[in-house]
Amino acid sequence: MNMKHRNMIFSLAALAVLSLQAGAAPAEFFVAPHGADAGPGSKAGPFATLARAQQAVRAELVRDRGRDVTVWIDAGNYELEKPLAFGPEDAPTGAARVTYSASGGKLVVISGGQRLSGWTASADGPWTMDVPGVKEGKWYPRQLFISGARRTRARTPNVGELRGLKSDDALRVQFPPETLRAWTHPGDVELVTLVEWTPSRVRLGVLDLEKGTVTFETKIFQFFDKEWGQGIRKNMRNFPFYLENAPEMLDAPGEWYLDRPTGRLTYLPMPGERVEQVETVMPRLEQLLVVRGTGERQVRNLHFHGITFAHTDWALPKHGFLPDQAGFFDTENAKKEMPVPAATVDFQYSTNCALEDCVVRDVGGHAIRYREGCVSNTVAGCRIEGVGGNGVSMGLFDRAAAERDVVRGNIIRDCTIRRCGLDYAGCVGVWVGIARGITVAQNEVSEIPHNGISVGWRWDRVPVGCGGHVVEGNDIHHVVERLTDAGGIYVLGDQPGSVIRRNHIHDITRRTGIAAANGIFFDNGSRGWRVEDNVIYGVSDGAIRHNDNRHEDQSWGTNTLDVRPGDAAFPEALTRQAGPRGKGTPKTP
Repeated sequence: MNMKHRNMIFSLAALAVLSLQAGAAPAEFFVAPHGADAGPGSKAGPFATLARAQQAVRAELVRDRGRDVTVWIDAGNYELEKPLAFGPEDAPTGAARVTYSASGGKLVVISGGQRLSGWTASADGPWTMDVPGVKEGKWYPRQLFISGARRTRARTPNVGELRGLKSDDALRVQFPPETLRAWTHPGDVELVTLVEWTPSRVRLGVLDLEKGTVTFETKIFQFFDKEWGQGIRKNMRNFPFYLENAPEMLDAPGEWYLDRPTGRLTYLPMPGERVEQVETVMPRLEQLLVVRGTGERQVRNLHFHGITFAHTDWALPKHGFLPDQAGFFDTENAKKEMPVPAATVDFQYSTNCALEDCVVRDVGGHAIRYREGCVSNTVAGCRIEGVGGNGVSMGLFDRAAAERDVVRGNIIRDCTIRRCGLDYAGCVGVWVGIARGITVAQNEVSEIPHNGISVGWRWDRVPVGCGGHVVEGNDIHHVVERLTDAGGIYVLGDQPGSVIRRNHIHDITRRTGIAAANGIFFDNGSRGWRVEDNVIYGVSDGAIRHNDNRHEDQSWGTNTLDVRPGDAAFPEALTRQAGPRGKGTPKTP
């Protein structure tokens, strides 16, 4: 071999080394409704399903875990038979990223619902169809979506609530006269009560129509047998309540009822709706995206961009829903941790993962949850709405057992979070529990039945490792809509080094209960916060409230309180900066 050829070989080898050091060219796969899983997954021959694309990504990562991989998803509705489950084998190493992205900003819907057809319209108005699998006990969905709009499960009253419940114990309840009826299936009827900060949803027990009573199998109020609940029990007659899910309650346009024994769905159409034009969807799955690492192997650098997650359910537990706060509910089996409604998007032991410009809508439980071991993840530019439970939940219920379990360094920013707690009114827009260094910034949070943003999860001053949080630049309004003893921002416990600043909190009007609704509520044991440059007005029970803590437990800058728009002292420029600041533009093929 002559010197010229030898130098060429050495040069090619050097180039190969440099190429490996710089990272190989990104790999791309494509998915489209018209594709075929037997195809190559190329732009010209896309896969048909996300599950097949996931297999291709895993194979690519086996070849080179340091390579960026992108899955481009074409417009369409992708109905899942089971949740998409991601683990460490789906993630790259180093600085490489795996991204699942909507292609070209198109509408990509990952759905846990089933589209139904076969409506029969009767002469007097109701539509009916048989829903497969219901009478066999395989399925009993709690939501109905007609042409993308959530419809109302048959209830009484149709709008608002009743009052006048009475009870001397936790099981037997006296109803106001003429409230109870000889319903066809009383065991499927649900009582929903809105009690201060702790609503409940339970199925009826044994009815005594003559006495106007119901004897329940389990208690209907979480606090009934607690000493601190005595004062609330005395005010029980003033608590709002309504009843849901009986065919006899089906009496208003937009209401529906699903008969469990027969599987017959009955719907009263809205004005102008026509059988041949509507799309009908009922949810089958409780979760759509589950990302699960382990304490030893985190899921790293997994990104989801521009995707809509929709149509999930959450089955009411046998013993009902009796929450302590923020969706954590009590059951006779609760031990180490109180359970919560299932989350449509659920992360555990993930690092540097992201949801960017995504939508989570029309879901029955929580929308997004980050649990043990979630570190430096991001929720950015997302829209979250039409949610049965919490919008975003981040953190643990109790103190972490090990450092690897601590939820820390995560960011929620530039999101629109609205209409949460539709089924479980004690839920909130953003919940941060036992966690460290969480940033909640530049979001709009509105139309929430309880707290807008809740940070902290211990009702005393005992340090549990929380702190370093930043809650800034949020536009929070029209929250505490159905419950009380809450605020636009609600904090509790010891959280040193945390800050609440430049938030715009307004239009919060208490509608029920005896406790207050506030702009910022420092509940039991709150301390360690710097509070500055917030603008708070239009709040029924005061801008700032302290309970079992003192003003001096926080550090205070200048805040603008009870000054309304149009007043000379109103900080117009500051309030204009609150809320989402826009979304990034993804690069697409």
